Amino acid sequence: MITLKDTSLQAYQEIKESGVLGNQEAVVYNCILTNPNITDKEISIKTKININAVTGRRNGLVKKNLVKDNGKRRCSITGKLAYQWKIE
Repeated sequence: MITLKDTSLQAYQEIKESGVLGNQEAVVYNCILTNPNITDKEISIKTKININAVTGRRNGLVKKNLVKDNGKRRCSITGKLAYQWKIE
């Protein structure tokens, strides 16, 4: 039985192989894929990519309609309300 996660991972592989995403974009995309409803700061901590680079790469993914905001919640790192992200 194929699950949603299987199809999402397959889509990620196809996007990665197509060259549509740069290296950091692919890392951010994969982090969101494997950690739905993650905030930018949480992505930064998990990937060890500077927060400014994370927001830039994530903005690019939003513009490509690959990532979508899923409302706000308290970030586990900052304790502040922050957008959480999911794969479109």
